[in-house]
Amino acid sequence: MAELRMRLRDATADIHERLEQQIPVMNASFSRDDYRMLLERMLGFYEPIEQAMAEAIRRDDWELEFSARRKVNALKHDLLSLGHTRESLGKIPRAALLPKVLTREEFLGISYVLEGSTLGGNVIIRHLKSKWGSELEASQFFGIYGVGVHEKWQEFCKWLNQFSMTVSEDQVIAAAYSTFEAMEAWLTRKDST
Repeated sequence: MAELRMRLRDATADIHERLEQQIPVMNASFSRDDYRMLLERMLGFYEPIEQAMAEAIRRDDWELEFSARRKVNALKHDLLSLGHTRESLGKIPRAALLPKVLTREEFLGISYVLEGSTLGGNVIIRHLKSKWGSELEASQFFGIYGVGVHEKWQEFCKWLNQFSMTVSEDQVIAAAYSTFEAMEAWLTRKDST
């Protein structure tokens, strides 16, 4: 049977590509205001989903490495550097329609999406720095692991494959797909943030 990571990649390729096409970060017209709004949307998605994941680990006493991979503090740092205050961060809308985190399969599927986004994040940061100059201070979220991003991804993939022997791979894939769907719905909604 194919490695779980490869099955996840293949099963989510269509929605992953569709989401990338709807987020115009690589377009020439993408502005600093667009960047701030994208980070606000990301905070609105990541904060509640990371809270749900942390709660699942505590509730079920799973021995899963997660705290070092949380990204909300990086998002908050970036938004503060773009002019937000602690008070205004609290007023940013948060997503309510999120994938459930009741099983290890759901946790792993969600983690695949969140960790995989770090690979694209480095590409985004390089692009924005070439566009706006190296003074881009708000780069912790998309550049979260810096030059170690590929090493962190390989660690995650090894961890994912270790669990693949004890979980339903089809349920992990379904959770990843529903995470992409929830992210797409949240990031592309039409109301203002």
